[in-house]
Amino acid sequence: MKGPLDYLARWPLRLWLAMVGAFLYLPLLALVVFSFNDSRRITVWRGFSLRWYAELFDDGELVAAFGNSLVIAAASTIISLILGTLAALLLWRFRFAGKAPLEALLGLPIVVPEICLGV
Repeated sequence: MKGPLDYLARWPLRLWLAMVGAFLYLPLLALVVFSFNDSRRITVWRGFSLRWYAELFDDGELVAAFGNSLVIAAASTIISLILGTLAALLLWRFRFAGKAPLEALLGLPIVVPEICLGV
């Protein structure tokens, strides 16, 4: 009997998945590594330094903006959790007119790509 992930045993698919993963994550890794560069230019490595992070956290407006972002993120997470739980309970326990369109409307964020929501 075959398992649901047996298709991953084929080496071309494994190779393809490794290449896609490298394509997606290696630029992020390079960005993290070069964020500790002492040079002003990204192409020249002059040594390890935390100077840029020190400058980042010395900027009071930037730290305040980061704090505001955290507060907004926490508040929107809590509100979304409450509304989502209430909607799930409503849709699970009750029958009412318009239930199917409401389920479709609640599924739209999963179906619509993030880039379309951002634009």
